Amino acid sequence: MPVIQKSEYGLICCNENLGLIYQEIHRDSDAIVAYREGLDLLQKRGDNPKFEMQYMGNLIESYLRTDHFTEAKELLTRYDEMIQDRERENEEQGTAFPVDRCRALMYVFMRICMSFKTSPRRHWTPC
Repeated sequence: MPVIQKSEYGLICCNENLGLIYQEIHRDSDAIVAYREGLDLLQKRGDNPKFEMQYMGNLIESYLRTDHFTEAKELLTRYDEMIQDRERENEEQGTAFPVDRCRALMYVFMRICMSFKTSPRRHWTPC
């Protein structure tokens, strides 16, 4: 069983790296596929919500860059819930997960969703 878990974790990491490469070369549709595969595996394991949040931020960015606003909004809702969970963890366990950074990123993504929903779209690329 540990070997299978390590192989699965390797796939999760590989999919994240592949997604990052695809994002960098502006192949966001391919990045979405890689991120979805890795995030699905990660969520099945259910043992690393902080890594899930990292994945989700990258996936949301690719969703926005490919006009998948509905998918981005759905993931943003889950991302917000996870921020609240990490905030509770910080308070209860004295941990220092960067919830303010995550919340700021979430607000930027939400603003992008709202602005492109109400105005004609030009290709969005991150700073």
